[in-house]
Amino acid sequence: MSILLSPGTPAMQAVWILLGKTRYPATFYQSSFEQGVLQVEVPFEIAAEYVPAANAISTDKLVQLGGLREEGLTVYGFGEEKTPRPFVSACDKFIYTELLRGEVLVAASNGHGRPEPEPSTEIEAVKVASTPGVKKLPKAPVSFIAKILDDIADEDGWAHLGSLGANISKLRPEFDPRTHGYKKLSELIKGYPDTFELQTRGASGVGGSILYTRHRQPSS
Repeated sequence: MSILLSPGTPAMQAVWILLGKTRYPATFYQSSFEQGVLQVEVPFEIAAEYVPAANAISTDKLVQLGGLREEGLTVYGFGEEKTPRPFVSACDKFIYTELLRGEVLVAASNGHGRPEPEPSTEIEAVKVASTPGVKKLPKAPVSFIAKILDDIADEDGWAHLGSLGANISKLRPEFDPRTHGYKKLSELIKGYPDTFELQTRGASGVGGSILYTRHRQPSS
């Protein structure tokens, strides 16, 4: 079995690694416009621990996670939204289980995972706002994203969307566009046209689009 890790969300990539390193052994590949398709080795060690409360996370555990990162290993964390902040920050990528459960429920409601036609962002927003008992989605950290974009942009203000996502994850491992009602970072960027521009620059080696974005500066 072969698995391409490049497309999809971080949550999907984490699930593929879990499956490919345990129940269904697989060879992993990644692709980029610059290097094409390459086979990759994914160092993997899995451990499960139930953390009943914030004070149950010891300093030694956090130091252990930090040590793994210093050795060049990627640390994925899974937990509920109430997971203590120090534990979240000690991971390269932290995925809230509420989001994973939401994906499973949506797939089940569609009938054995068959996708439904995707409504527009505007329709989804109205549906959430008008449905009693539905938790209101938090506003996307637009200023935070814009600041990172300004820091990594080229002379013309543009940055590769993938680089933006990687830098966001470094500073906020728990960041996930789905928390704010968007399936992908590109959709979140499109959702704020007064703040961001999105540009397609050809296609990647695997058929996807190469996306660049920049922060719209206020007109003087």
